[in-house]
Amino acid sequence: MTISQENWGQGEPVHAAGDGGEPRSARLAVAVSRGALLALALKNLFFTILTIGFYRFWARTHVRRRLWGSVSIQGQPLAYTGRAKELFVGFLLALVILLPAFGLIGLVGALVPPTSVGAQMLFQGGVFLVLGVLGVMALYFARRYLLTRTVWRGIHAGQAGTLGRFMAIHIGYYLLLVPTLGLLNPWVQARLYNYRTGITFYGTQSFTAAASSRGLWLRWLICWALALLAYALFFYGYWPVMEWAKSLPEWQVAGLPPPQQPTPLFLPMGLGIALLPLAAIAYAFYNAARLARFTAATQLGDIRFSFPVSPWRLLLIPLVAGLIMVGIVIVAGLLGVLTGFGIAAAGGTPGLLSAIGPFIIILLAFAGISIVNLVWTTVAYMKLVARYLLIDNIQAAEDILNRGMPAPRRGEGLADALGDVGI
Repeated sequence: MTISQENWGQGEPVHAAGDGGEPRSARLAVAVSRGALLALALKNLFFTILTIGFYRFWARTHVRRRLWGSVSIQGQPLAYTGRAKELFVGFLLALVILLPAFGLIGLVGALVPPTSVGAQMLFQGGVFLVLGVLGVMALYFARRYLLTRTVWRGIHAGQAGTLGRFMAIHIGYYLLLVPTLGLLNPWVQARLYNYRTGITFYGTQSFTAAASSRGLWLRWLICWALALLAYALFFYGYWPVMEWAKSLPEWQVAGLPPPQQPTPLFLPMGLGIALLPLAAIAYAFYNAARLARFTAATQLGDIRFSFPVSPWRLLLIPLVAGLIMVGIVIVAGLLGVLTGFGIAAAGGTPGLLSAIGPFIIILLAFAGISIVNLVWTTVAYMKLVARYLLIDNIQAAEDILNRGMPAPRRGEGLADALGDVGI
C-alpha cells in the first residue's frame, strides 16, 4: 500500500492511494497554544502558593483537560474526565500508607550507628528497596487512573490485571538490573513493555505487543559503556574526598580535629563529565530505535502503529529544556546576590527579607523549572509524537465499544505524594 505523505505531521488523515474511501491511516493532531498554557500555568502557580499547595489537585486537572483536549485523531479530540476531588481523596489515602512507612524509616535510621559504614549502607539499601516497592505500587494506581479517565469517541481506555501481579513482575525484572548494573536493560524493557501493553485496553479491545530486544544491544552497550566509564572516572577522582568524609564521624567520636580535606583528582573527574554528553547522544539513538521497534510490535486488534522517530529530535527536546533551566538557575543566583547586596547596603541588619528571601528565590526557581517542563518539554514531546506516530487501519476503531468496567473512584494519590514515578 502506498501512502501519501503530504499531510504527515499535521495530524491530518493519511489516505491509501487510489482507494477513494475512508482513510486507512491517520496521525495525531496537536493544537495547543504555549501562550495559553503558560497563562494557565501561572494562574495555577498563583493559587497553589496562595493555598499553600492545596490547589495543586485542581491545577493538575485543568492542565490535563487542556492537554488531552488539544490532541485529536481524525478530528475527534481526546477528553480527560478526571476530577480534582478524586486526586485529593487519593492523596489523603496515600498518606495512610506513607506516614507510617516514613515514620518507621526515620525510627530505624535513628537507631543505626553513624560510625558503622556497613550498617549505614544496609539501611540505605533498605530505604531504596522500600521506595522502589512504593514506586511500583504508585505506578499501577496512577496508570490505571489516567487510562480510565482518558476518552476518545466516547469510549474509555483502561487497565486490567491485579496489583499483586503487577508488582511481582516489575520488582522481579528490576531486581535483575541491580547486579548487572543495568546491562540487561533492553531485555527488561521489552518484557515490561509487553506486559504493560497487554493489560491496557481501549473499550472492548485489548492492546497486544510482541516487542523484543533484538537489534538494540549494540546501541545499548555503547551507551552503557560510556555512562559506566563516565561515572567510574568521576567517582575515582572524587574518591579521596569521599574517604575523608567517611572518616569524619570517627574523628568526632574520638574528640580529635579532623584531617585536612584532600583535593579531588580533577583530571579523571573532568574526563568523566566530558563523557556524559556522548553517553546522552548514544542513549538518544538507542531510545529512538527502541521506540520504533516497540511501537511497530504493538497492535490494538487490527490497528497497527509505527513510530520512526529521529534520535536527534529526541535529543533536542531535553537539551533545549536543560539550557532554559540553566538560565533560570543563573537568574535565581543573580537575584540571590542582588538580595545580599541590598541587605548589605541597608546596613546588614537581619530582617524579614534576609530570612525569607532565599526561600522565595528557590521556590520561584523550582516553579520556573516546573513551568518549563510543562510549556516547553511536554508540548514538544506531544508534537514529536504527532509528527512521527502513524496509526494504520484506523477504521477498525469504529467496531470498538465501551467495556463497561467500573472505574476507580480515587486518583493517583501515591504517585502524587512520592513525586514522578515514570508515568
